[in-house]
Amino acid sequence: MQRDFIFSNIMYGLVLSVVLWTANHVGANIYVLAGISFGFAIFVGCSNYLAGRRKFNSIAKQMRNLRYDKIKQIDPGNDAMYAEIASEYHRLHAAYINSQHEKEIAIAQQKTKRWREQQKFNGSLQKAQKQATTDTLTGLNNRAALQTSAEELFGQAKKQNAELTCLMIDIDNFKQVNDNFGHAVGDQVVTFAGRMIQTCMRQGDMCFRYGGDEFVVFLQGCSLGYAAQVAERLRGFFIREVGILLPGEIPAEKKPSLSMGLASLKLQQSPSVADLMDAADRALYKAKENGRNQVIC
Repeated sequence: MQRDFIFSNIMYGLVLSVVLWTANHVGANIYVLAGISFGFAIFVGCSNYLAGRRKFNSIAKQMRNLRYDKIKQIDPGNDAMYAEIASEYHRLHAAYINSQHEKEIAIAQQKTKRWREQQKFNGSLQKAQKQATTDTLTGLNNRAALQTSAEELFGQAKKQNAELTCLMIDIDNFKQVNDNFGHAVGDQVVTFAGRMIQTCMRQGDMCFRYGGDEFVVFLQGCSLGYAAQVAERLRGFFIREVGILLPGEIPAEKKPSLSMGLASLKLQQSPSVADLMDAADRALYKAKENGRNQVIC
């Protein structure tokens, strides 16, 4: 900008010299020539102003496309203009950073909100699924869960040629408990049986309440002989401890106990899980016929 100003002054001096020389040799009207010279000076001044504005706008445009640390390279000699541009840059840059920060915060808040809503939905879905497959009285898997889980266990055992033993359990004299002490005590006996089953079984075994006073357990990778030992231990624990739930005396023959039937996939060569359960149910029926409170394989 300073170079433009010096150049315009030189041009103005040259033009004025020409005007004075012409007036001296030609004899032209000095006032007319002075007016022309004054008009030319105004023209030069306006040109300088417009040129300065154009340069300012050009620098501002370049500033928007350059990093802050390169602005001064545009015109290092003009400190006043640089300071004005730098100040405006600071303001615009701060506003841009704030707007970007606000956008990032808004996006993060939206993502967090969606994540929480998804977690809440997943938790509700899992809770609903668990409620749909869990027996409310005993906390064991219910009959609806048995239909899907048993098929999966059976299919895995068949595919891997592994042991799978089905244990059917029934509470003896359950009707007498309800008749003599009421259904509330009967529910306590069922709950107690469910807890004893969970306690005696291994972590990988699947326990189900089949309905009423009947239960089903699938013992994975367990031979028939070992499953019979587990069943005997369960039967002994139950008969010894169940008496504390009964509020009054009851004859020994009417005291609640457990009858159980066992069936092995390898021994039975069952084609389906339903056939395996039927074999265990037949063994349970024999235990009932033989006097209850026993395990039949």
